[in-house]
Amino acid sequence: MNSFNPTSAVDAALTQALAAACSAEAIEITPAHILSALMSRPGGASTLLRVLGVDSEALCHSAAAIAARNAQGVDPGVVPHLNEAALAACREARRLADERGSDAVHPEHLLIGLAHADTAESRLLAEHGASYYLLRAALAGRGIAEPRAGDMTSPRSPAGRDPIATTSPRESDPDAPYGPQPEPAPQPNTSGQFRAPVPVQVNEFRLLLTMVAGSRSTAERLIAFEQRQSPGADRATWISQAIARLRHDGGT
Repeated sequence: MNSFNPTSAVDAALTQALAAACSAEAIEITPAHILSALMSRPGGASTLLRVLGVDSEALCHSAAAIAARNAQGVDPGVVPHLNEAALAACREARRLADERGSDAVHPEHLLIGLAHADTAESRLLAEHGASYYLLRAALAGRGIAEPRAGDMTSPRSPAGRDPIATTSPRESDPDAPYGPQPEPAPQPNTSGQFRAPVPVQVNEFRLLLTMVAGSRSTAERLIAFEQRQSPGADRATWISQAIARLRHDGGT
């Protein structure tokens, strides 16, 4: 599905981002404008961040600062357009919505799309404990309801155009940065609920490090996320659950 098809909440956020760019006399709508708009609205993206313990207000201020640094004065008559990074975020949001079986792009999908590419905004999200992986895990994990495909949608984006209708979906695997998925894979799960395997291996922390390209800080963030999900478990179980969730999200 190439049509962006945003919900009314996403359309309102994009319109707010457009208004912010116009107010700053910017020539482009950047991911920072979109992130600020998402953070300033209740529910959706803010709920997802709250699960991860992220301070949405502080994140909103930081995103606004990035947008201000990138502002360039132009003719007030020029209507800002989505820049390439913002379009890439929209494409990833659409791809994720398709992956989750949603006809419409919800605020949660757009937030995760903003965390996908290597941008100042995605690094800001990661610094606040909301990396691409953690956001995906929070959306798919316990305590987060999937957006309903039947929710009200809006057929138009800011300026009345579909931001991704003429652009092909991302072809590369979004989970590729985590490297090849080691065997054995988790047990088949047709319930739609995340389930970690029971056995815990001594060398699983090393395996987790391999899956996140050797980043110890990323591994520890994943373990901390699982600790919040299962506070009564031990560290070995959290590591095992982090590995299983990576495999589950990767579709292996």
